[in-house]
Amino acid sequence: MVRLKSSAIKRYVVNFEDHAGRPAKMIWSNPPRNILVPLPTLSLYFVHPEFFVDDLEMRQFLTDIRNGDGDPIRFEMFHIPGASDANCAQHYRDELKARGDVFEEVKEAEKAYEKPHGKLPGLISSQKGAYLGYHGVIYVYKDPVWKHEGEEQSVEVVEFDPALTADDYDLGELEMRGPQPPFKITRMSAKRKSKVFRP
Repeated sequence: MVRLKSSAIKRYVVNFEDHAGRPAKMIWSNPPRNILVPLPTLSLYFVHPEFFVDDLEMRQFLTDIRNGDGDPIRFEMFHIPGASDANCAQHYRDELKARGDVFEEVKEAEKAYEKPHGKLPGLISSQKGAYLGYHGVIYVYKDPVWKHEGEEQSVEVVEFDPALTADDYDLGELEMRGPQPPFKITRMSAKRKSKVFRP
């Protein structure tokens, strides 16, 4: 089947400054007819001091990380040398505070047509759902370079800001399990989402 040029996926890379004035990148892909920035976002934190986001080959990175997933998602990349998982989680909270909640922006969309004010899209204030018991989720990459040619790469999925309440537990389950820890960290493959690395 012939693929029409008009339906080819276009990749977008936007350089911006985070709330603290540090350089950051936003990347997503859409068919040309979809001109809006996707609202769903994943935040990736690169913490190795020798990692340079500008050295990433964005086309390959997007191919690696999406692994054939066609959902419209924007990836935001922050480089905070030497940051801990807790530092990255706090950065996300501060960025959310500075930019606002994406769901609030959806409510304001009609107003934007009347008075455009040109700011970055907000972040998601709560990821809580059927499979996630935390408000915040970020991805932390700790190696100095992004590897290619089929090499295994891992990221830490950092879940933070516990979201479960007593109503989310069966009778007696909360007492048996105890409260949620402030962070839940899972090491997994950056290329194969279902592959979790056990300690």
